[in-house]
Amino acid sequence: MNSAITANGAPAPLQLSGPPGGRVRLRLGNCATARVLYLSIDGVRPRVVAVDGQPSAPFEPLHNLLPVGTGARFELLFDLPREAGGLARFFVRPEDTRSHEHDEELIRFTTSGVATKDKPPIAGLPDNPRLPAEIALERARQVEITLGGGEAAALTINGVSSPAKPIFAVPRGTPVTVAFANKTAFVQTMRLTGHVARLLHSLDDGWDPYWRDIFIAPPGKTVHAAFVADNPGIWPIESASPERRNAGLMGTFQVA
Repeated sequence: MNSAITANGAPAPLQLSGPPGGRVRLRLGNCATARVLYLSIDGVRPRVVAVDGQPSAPFEPLHNLLPVGTGARFELLFDLPREAGGLARFFVRPEDTRSHEHDEELIRFTTSGVATKDKPPIAGLPDNPRLPAEIALERARQVEITLGGGEAAALTINGVSSPAKPIFAVPRGTPVTVAFANKTAFVQTMRLTGHVARLLHSLDDGWDPYWRDIFIAPPGKTVHAAFVADNPGIWPIESASPERRNAGLMGTFQVA
């Protein structure tokens, strides 16, 4: 059974207010231990400006629905309705669907007071200059991480529960592509530490216009990510869920 939805540790919905037309920067983080939160947004048209702590090219969530995996973080910018008494609401949906039938209200913004002046269009945040402009996919080290087990069996990475040796090791500066192949019966949310990666498109060699360290792999599907291994050390690559890490979905990789 799922626990009750909370916002900032208090029972939802979180009640907030602002002036009509006021601009809001909202930081969202999913602290649920094993649940993808599908956020449905009503009353405003937000732009995502940062993902997992890194600035992104501003974009609108498709169908105003935002999937937030365990441990994932999103920053949104939006303008509140311009009339007093206007509402902007964020709902949690139990699954990736356009149906509103089982939505649970998470956050409610209400407008009151004097309207603000018109504002310029929402712009993005400054880029992180330490991140590469390009990733040389043609010379990348290709790594496949198969997620297995579940039910009565231990969870495994490449057939081993909590492998002791690094899954892969690369010299510093090496471009890497990682395929998370989910052979379990459940959605798995995997975390890359010490680095951030681009989520690769499934049908071509392009990538999404933002950086991630959290990746959602649906059951029976494979997701691909690419990054430059530029941070020396031995780093976890693991489930973002504490229970699933403890059950075997926990490994490492090494950058020398």
